[in-house]
Amino acid sequence: MGMPLPAGHVLVRLHDGPREVAVAVLDALEISFPTHTGRGESHQANVWEDPPIMRPGTTAGAADSELPAVWSQTFDPVSARADQGPITLPGGITADVLGAPDVAFSVVRVLGELFHAEEEGMIRRGPEVEIQLRLGPRGTG
Repeated sequence: MGMPLPAGHVLVRLHDGPREVAVAVLDALEISFPTHTGRGESHQANVWEDPPIMRPGTTAGAADSELPAVWSQTFDPVSARADQGPITLPGGITADVLGAPDVAFSVVRVLGELFHAEEEGMIRRGPEVEIQLRLGPRGTG
């Protein structure tokens, strides 16, 4: 991972889905985790890789506007509130949850309580993990 996270924080990166679904997920996470950073939206390569890698289906010479959008926000799971019921999303989106294992899995647990979530994989990155989930209606893969 090229960029360090503040201790105890988790990055949630959303991609492969429509903007309105990303906004709904981040809105719900802001209620569950009141301590958070501002949102980011990018059409660039994955800056968390060193060197940055392109999203599947894009070419190295693609203009920023041709790249798929990626939305991201950092949360502090220690401040969690669980006062929301399950939320039905209008479509699917992929969520990458990055951070130390204990705090990353606490965010994954909340995502699973808020939305239909299917784990797609996990990668260890030194002391941190990246957990990939598909959020949304069943069968939106």
